Amino acid sequence: MTSFRGELDNRNMPNRNNDNWFAYGRGQSIKRFFGGQRLLWPVLSIDSNYVFDEGETVFTGGGNGPYYGLQLKPDTRESIFYIQAILNHWLMEKLVKSRASSFRGDYYSHGKQFVATLPIYKIDFENPMEAEVHSIIVQGVQSLEALVSRRNAAQTKQQRGTFERAIKVGIDRLADSIDSLYGITKEMWVDNEID
Repeated sequence: MTSFRGELDNRNMPNRNNDNWFAYGRGQSIKRFFGGQRLLWPVLSIDSNYVFDEGETVFTGGGNGPYYGLQLKPDTRESIFYIQAILNHWLMEKLVKSRASSFRGDYYSHGKQFVATLPIYKIDFENPMEAEVHSIIVQGVQSLEALVSRRNAAQTKQQRGTFERAIKVGIDRLADSIDSLYGITKEMWVDNEID
C-alpha cells in the first residue's frame, strides 16, 4: 500500500496524518449510521416504505443512491416508531407524490427534498391526550413489526392469511390515530386530490 503514498499525499485532504494518510477524503457520515436506531427507505418507490433498522446497515444515499436514512436528533422526544408511522401515513405519501419527480412504472422520488419538509406532528407531551396517542401509535407500530415477522415465518397459507388480516386491522388503527392527530379523514381528500 505504501507504493501509492506519493499519489495519495497529493490529494487535498484536511485532517490527514501519518495514521490515516490512505483514507478517503470525506467520511460522508459513514460513522453516523453505525449502531443506533434509524429509518431507511428507497429513493424510488411506488408507495411509502419507511422501515426501522438498528443493525449496522451501510448504504449509499443522496440523489443518486438507492436509499436514504434518518436518525433522530438526541433531543427528539418522539419515538422513532412514531416518526415511522407518520412517514408511512397516507397523507404524507400524498404530499410526497404531489411534489416528486415521476419515473417509469409509476415510481416516484422519495428524495430528501420531498421528505425533509413533511409536516411531522410534534407531540405536546404535557397534554395527556397527545401523549397517549403517541404511546398508542408506538405500540401499534411495534405490534405490526411482530405480526409481520410472524407472517413471514408462517408455515401455511392459512396462517399467513390470519396474520395478513391482523396486519390490515393494525394499519387501519394506526391511520385512524394519526388522522385524529391531524384532524383529517381520508374522505376529506377524495374530492380534493392533490396528486
